Amino acid sequence: MDNNLNNVNMYNNVNQIEQKNEPINNEKKKSSNKIEIIIIILLIIIIAILIGIIVRLSMKINSLKQQIPVTVTDVEKLDKIEKEINKKYVEKDYALTDGSILIEIENKSNYGANADVKVELMDEKKNIIDVIDVYISGINSKEKGYGLATMWEANYSSYKVTTNMLPATSLRFHNKDVSIISENVSENSYIVQYKNKASEKLDSLEIGVLFYDKKNNIIGYSSNIESNIEAGSTSSMKIRMPIDEEYENIKYTKAKTIIIGAYTYGDS
Repeated sequence: MDNNLNNVNMYNNVNQIEQKNEPINNEKKKSSNKIEIIIIILLIIIIAILIGIIVRLSMKINSLKQQIPVTVTDVEKLDKIEKEINKKYVEKDYALTDGSILIEIENKSNYGANADVKVELMDEKKNIIDVIDVYISGINSKEKGYGLATMWEANYSSYKVTTNMLPATSLRFHNKDVSIISENVSENSYIVQYKNKASEKLDSLEIGVLFYDKKNNIIGYSSNIESNIEAGSTSSMKIRMPIDEEYENIKYTKAKTIIIGAYTYGDS
């Protein structure tokens, strides 16, 4: 009988201890769950930060790529082209009746080019009295470009022309796609009607007119530029007549109209 009572008492004591410990265990479980939740939240935050860093780095790399227009290989290629076009061009110049100097650049290379020209005017003692910069853009391969060194006072005795050729690889040329329909003189202007036969719009079109005397010498030159000429369109361009030293229209025997540059921006 006593043994049974003892067993009952022991069982009751164990139950009481377990009941006392149960809140403690629940608190531990709750605390453990809170820690796990906090760890998960921290991990999510860390992952989000890492993703943000990766995205920003990727954007920065792409931005840097866009800021570098050419690769090392491209630079080497451009250097090679520049050396070639500076070996394969012919420069001619003509002193015109109004005192201006016409610069003619024939591009004999296989690449489009621009010409950076400097004209130094000198007096009788070879002292430089003026410097005129002439930039001739968009000279197609195997074709000629023209530029005019204009001065109001032609008080020079001699001049010197220095030319530096530059690559024009970002142009698509359409000189042969522009046809001259008609030419007419109207007071102080030379009117040229033309058609753009190219399959795309021209960003720039320059038309020039060379004027010759009876000995076939170039005595005058003038040009004009228009932009945004739609494909297949026909239009007219007014070109100012050159003048002589008396500020009168030059007396010429014949005129020759030329397409100086017809191109669209973009890789050729």
